[in-house]
This record gives sequence, C-alpha cells and structure tokens, in this order.
Amino acid sequence: MHTAVLLLAAGASRRFGPRNKLLQPLEGKPLIRHAADAARAVPVGLHFAVISDPEVEALLPDFRRVRVDPGQPQSASLKAGLAVAQALLADSVLVVLADMPRATTALMQQVLQRGDRMPAAASDGQRVLPPAFFPESVFPAIAELTGDQGAGAILRHLPAGQRVLAEAGLLVDIDTPADLAALEAR
Repeated sequence: MHTAVLLLAAGASRRFGPRNKLLQPLEGKPLIRHAADAARAVPVGLHFAVISDPEVEALLPDFRRVRVDPGQPQSASLKAGLAVAQALLADSVLVVLADMPRATTALMQQVLQRGDRMPAAASDGQRVLPPAFFPESVFPAIAELTGDQGAGAILRHLPAGQRVLAEAGLLVDIDTPADLAALEAR
C-alpha cells in the first residue's frame, strides 16, 4: 500500500478572529508545527500539506504543498490533496488536521494500522475524528463531498472496530482564542 499523509492547513480561521490560528504560538512554536511534526514522523513516502496562506506555507518546508484558494471549505482542501496524492500513485491517505496539536504520531500510526483496506479514524468515545485513514475504495465518495464538514459523513458511519480510542486530550481542536488559551492553561 502506498500511503500519503495529507495535512489540512488551508482553513480560514473564521472563528479565531482576524489572525490565522495556525500561526499563533503554542509552547514556543507556531500551532501548525505541532500537527506537522507529528504527521511528518509517520513513516510513509508522501507528506502533503494543503495550504492557502503563504505564511503557513513558509512554516512547512518539509512537506509537498498543495495550494488552494483562501476561503475554500474543508471538502475542497481534502479533494485537492487527494487529487495530488492520486496523481503520485497513492492508494490510501491519512488525513491530519493542522488545528489538532495534540494528535500524536503514535495515534496516527494506530489509525493507519487499523485502516488497512477499510477507513479508520480516531475517537474520543463520543465523536469520530481525524486523524483518519481512507483507502482507495473511498476516494470516489470523498470526491463527491461538499461543504466544510470534510469527510465527517463518512467517519460517522465507521463501525466500532475501525475506531481507535484516543487518550483523553489528544483530539482537542483549536477553533477560537479561548480554545488556545484553555489548552495553554492545561
């Protein structure tokens, strides 16, 4: 299996305010680098970051970059990254969200191992979230996605056996300044 990691980092940060949340500091480095460092350590041959902000792009020299227009919904980012991965003959993808700074390389690898030929994702026991693995059999469904939900519709229907229970706190995502402040306070 030829897997690509897709780091989705093109969001507009609308709920965060005028600043791009991915550029904000967390523990001495930009928020984007937490997810990027964990994703980059996953031992696969292809690592892509889907970006729209040149400042974010500058922080990801260790990724192949896929550019999308600013303001595109998450489904557009996912489809753009998938198209490039397919063009380079990837037959599966591991999707990682750039605003989830606590998702670890170990969790990403567990999702990959759980996936194999079926989709798999992390779960906090309530929700099913990225990191998420999608084999080639799901690519047509991803190509049909619209809106800002990404592959949420696919993930919600994963059987329990395809969910990796994540340790508490690993699936936190940063949407607002309050989310970032709460994470820093822990």
